[in-house]
Amino acid sequence: MSEYKTCTRCGQTKPISDYYWETYYDRPKAACKLCCNKATNNARQKDPTKYRKQNLDHYYANKDKLNEQRRAKWPEVYEKTKEYRSAQQRQHRKDNPHKVRELARNRRAKKRANGWEKYTEAQVLELYGTNCHICGDSIDLSLSRKIGCESWEMSLHIDHVIPISKGGPDTLANVKPAHGICNSRKRDKYLPNDETN
Repeated sequence: MSEYKTCTRCGQTKPISDYYWETYYDRPKAACKLCCNKATNNARQKDPTKYRKQNLDHYYANKDKLNEQRRAKWPEVYEKTKEYRSAQQRQHRKDNPHKVRELARNRRAKKRANGWEKYTEAQVLELYGTNCHICGDSIDLSLSRKIGCESWEMSLHIDHVIPISKGGPDTLANVKPAHGICNSRKRDKYLPNDETN
């Protein structure tokens, strides 16, 4: 068999390695990989639900076999993509600090089974304003919150009125805005004069 073949769709002569192999007939397909992929993508765009159903049907019919293949390949794939995934995670944490903080709060509350709900810092500020609930002074929202950065003491921190470690839930009713330094000094204490709404 020759090492080159002419594609029936694009008319280009390409090496055999550029063709998918038909195992039933034990020969390369008539169209090259590029043309086959284009045709498949066009068909998927016309009727995505049909292809999604076919993929799901195939997965559930061969679930054990497919999972076994994935598990066998995982150590090799993990090692190859380790650095890339670490860089992606670092970049995500840098680009989305509010999401990282939210996940950390949720994780702590779930671990202690205190109860939690989804809320945003914008909702906290809208509900309680931009004054520190501990000292009463205004909070500078433009400052960096990272401890150790310049002027972090006057930046916004979200304080749990009843600390999570003392059984407080991670809910909008149990959080208020505070200065970074006030929140750090308060630590896990409960200030009884500060009632939640």
